[in-house]
Amino acid sequence: EDEDEDEEEETEEVYTIVQEGTRIEFVIGAELSVLYDDGEWYPGEIAGWTETTGKFRVKLTDGSGTRFSEWLPNSDIRIKGCTRVTEDTRNPSAIEPPPPPSK
Repeated sequence: EDEDEDEEEETEEVYTIVQEGTRIEFVIGAELSVLYDDGEWYPGEIAGWTETTGKFRVKLTDGSGTRFSEWLPNSDIRIKGCTRVTEDTRNPSAIEPPPPPSK
């Protein structure tokens, strides 16, 4: 049984972004706080992420079951369930957004 659990963990996709100057890695379902229209931060979890734009889809975990239908920018979220990494400790297979286009 333990071998099956290990295999499942290995197939979980890991994503990486830079948030507030720190490179972090996370998985779908990670805990976060999301900035709502009223200017308050609410608890939630990552429901989706797209590497093409680097934006997030979020589900609130405050009991309301609210899901954001639009993709939210990095600046509107604070990921709690993440791993801070350096170039030496990062997961080489982590998925990251492409660099911004050069001018």
